[in-house]
Amino acid sequence: MEIVNGMDSPRYIKTHLPLNLLPQELLTKRPKIIYVARNPKDQCVSFYHHRVLIEGYKGTVDDFVDEYVQDLCE
Repeated sequence: MEIVNGMDSPRYIKTHLPLNLLPQELLTKRPKIIYVARNPKDQCVSFYHHRVLIEGYKGTVDDFVDEYVQDLCE
């Protein structure tokens, strides 16, 4: 947050953090917030390819989807 606080206005930040980990001033100062959500199917496919290419995942797509749906992916 030190970097963001030092930026000139207007400024923007991009984050993957959930709301409870962001500064509480977001709820009182009422900044403009754009929330973007991905289609879960798209996210699953993207995550599968990341795991295969970067982490060397060896399971099948079907195995991965089962793990993803059961929230077993790390």
